Amino acid sequence: AGDRASGERNECSDSGARAHGAAAGAAKDLSKSFGDLGRGAAVMSVGVAGLSALYPASEAATAFGYEIAKIRTVIDEASFSTERLRSTTMGLAGTYGLDAMAQAGALYEVLGAGITDATKATDMMHVANQFAVGGSTSLMGAVDVLTSAVNTYADQGLTAARASDLMFTAIAAGKTTAEQLSQSLGEIAPTAHAAGVGFDELQASIAALTVQGIKTPQAVTSLNAVISNIMKPTSEAEKEAKRLGIQFDATALKTMGLKGVLDQLVNSSKLTDDTYTQLFGSIEGVKGALTLTSNGGAKFTDVLAQMAKAGGATATAFAVIANTTKFQGDRFMSLSKNALISIGEVLEPIKARLLSFANDLIERFNNLNPAVRGFIVQAFAVVSAVLAVLGAVMAAKAGVAILAASLAAAGTSLGALALSAGAALLIVGAVAVAVYGLKVAVDRNLGGVGDTFTSAVHKLGLA
Repeated sequence: AGDRASGERNECSDSGARAHGAAAGAAKDLSKSFGDLGRGAAVMSVGVAGLSALYPASEAATAFGYEIAKIRTVIDEASFSTERLRSTTMGLAGTYGLDAMAQAGALYEVLGAGITDATKATDMMHVANQFAVGGSTSLMGAVDVLTSAVNTYADQGLTAARASDLMFTAIAAGKTTAEQLSQSLGEIAPTAHAAGVGFDELQASIAALTVQGIKTPQAVTSLNAVISNIMKPTSEAEKEAKRLGIQFDATALKTMGLKGVLDQLVNSSKLTDDTYTQLFGSIEGVKGALTLTSNGGAKFTDVLAQMAKAGGATATAFAVIANTTKFQGDRFMSLSKNALISIGEVLEPIKARLLSFANDLIERFNNLNPAVRGFIVQAFAVVSAVLAVLGAVMAAKAGVAILAASLAAAGTSLGALALSAGAALLIVGAVAVAVYGLKVAVDRNLGGVGDTFTSAVHKLGLA
């Protein structure tokens, strides 16, 4: 038995050795192929990563260029050159940590507000940035409130820097914020200016009202009512003012100011319980006047005195915020965005040429003769379909080869597999033919089966 088996053992051993050698050779070839594939993928990844890094730079430059173009629509090149616009907005971004796109949008609003001198517009932007950073509000809100204040009080020579200092003094003395002032000041500034109330007195009034518990929006509403009732007193108010022996009209506001008019009430010995109601009429007006004159108008007087020392309040607030880690982080992000824009600007001409070429191709295609255009589309569809089928065949051929190799290793063959799977394939095929036949019958309503099927579906839906 040992002699008879030795030949078989030797043959198996030889076959195993041959198989081992073939496998080793295949493994070596595969290892080299995978190594080449890995190196190629690594090189490709570096290239893709480089292009990916350039994409956000290109997008940033495109967006920034659009903002600069918007500015160009409201001011000409001679008044504010494109290069100066670029350097100004990017310089502001690097200094104050609010990115260049925001700076360009804010500068557009400044120029749109009528401040078209390049130097004055730049000065306004510096003040607006300090106001926004120091007051923790948006740059656009800062620009809005400062341009409104400067334009409203232009005849009194109010500058952006002075307006900002006065508002920061009001913020420190009262219970209001830069954002609240930005949102509310536009409702009161025109009325106050028309009445002759100075910007310093206006800010002192808001601070005095808010520090005594009135929210900023309500304080502005009350102050509007106080000023309006003094400017246009009712007949009842005129009668009460005459009884008190005080001047209570628009002229009094212009000559004495709001503080002077209210001081007459503080110093009068003829006040009655109905005096404020008769003079100021509405609940808002009465509430505002009573608050401003409470304790003899001490708080109003105190805050108004602080307004005289308001110089430098904006710079002080900005310096406090500038020392924080958050501000330095914001600067880092803005400077990084500046770098992206600078990189992207180098790519803009290339991007513009590529887009122009693509647009030209699309335009030429759209202008083709309809018959020619139809032929191109149909030819493209046919070629695509052929490639899809060819790819499927190639994939199927490779799949069959892999299956055959796998079955051979398992000691069987495709023929044996086909025989064992034949019954299952016949059953699946029969079911498929039956389903397709039913679909044809329903579609063509053979023997009324389509109507029956539709009726059944409708009944099922109703159920």
